[in-house]
Amino acid sequence: MARTPQFDRDIALNNAMLLFWKQGYHATSMKDIEYALDMRPGSIYAAFGNKESLFNEALRTYGERLIDQYTALLFEGSDVMDGFRQVMITMVGECGQNKPSMACMIVKSMLELHTLDDADASTAINYIDRFENLFKEAFLLAKERGQLSASADPERLALLYQATLIGVTTYAHRGLDKTDLNHLVEDALLRILPLN
Repeated sequence: MARTPQFDRDIALNNAMLLFWKQGYHATSMKDIEYALDMRPGSIYAAFGNKESLFNEALRTYGERLIDQYTALLFEGSDVMDGFRQVMITMVGECGQNKPSMACMIVKSMLELHTLDDADASTAINYIDRFENLFKEAFLLAKERGQLSASADPERLALLYQATLIGVTTYAHRGLDKTDLNHLVEDALLRILPLN
């Protein structure tokens, strides 16, 4: 008879995500993982496979949550352009609160792993691409609704917005005070959104 796992998979993935965000992929040892997940090595391997598999699953789980969050902010309101404001404010706010931001984890992972075999960085890069595509679809919707100039290029705006979001959220980790962070977000948005 097979034994039933004695752990909560979602809690374990959350703990793994927090650990990888804090230490990075390479600096995280299996001992660190055992401690963070409160699991023995055999149980970790049985549940998640190796360290790389656990890392990719944690990144995918939270990447999907971020996709859901972006989708809600961009598509569920009547003003798509305000949704873009809310995405940046939300992500920068998370970075500025000295807690791991899911976007920041994805960017950090992509930057850490980019020099390795492409397969090691592919999960993070896949999410960067998916975010950019989601932004393009939202700019297209804004254009259809008349919230964006008919001459605007949604693909180009999506690339600019994505690059700016990555830069601003990365910079937010410096520990800027709330006022400086708010100014940074507003300045960034004023330079992107009027391009419509």
